Amino acid sequence: MVERFYSGTTDGDVTAREGGTSYRLPARLDLRKHSPAAFAWGCGSAPAQQLALALLADALGDDRRAIALYQDFKFRCIAQLPSCWIMSRSRIMAYVDELEAAALARPLLAQR
Repeated sequence: MVERFYSGTTDGDVTAREGGTSYRLPARLDLRKHSPAAFAWGCGSAPAQQLALALLADALGDDRRAIALYQDFKFRCIAQLPSCWIMSRSRIMAYVDELEAAALARPLLAQR
């Protein structure tokens, strides 16, 4: 299987590349409208929320999971990104695994 890579540049553009195909990452405003103008990272702003949602929706191919996880993903990953970055779909999936495991553990911690 060919790996998919996402990259962000200082102009706020985010591109997905898989094999010989690349495309601009759709903002997925149909799911939530945090920032219709642009993406951002390295912060917790509305454009960073839009990027978190768009990345998860694209990488997961599951809008419901993306909506459930994107706020935590924003804080855990997007807010930490440097001005220019590249991230693999595999790395995003590793974040998803961590976030879903943490979500499952929360009710257990509350019972103690």
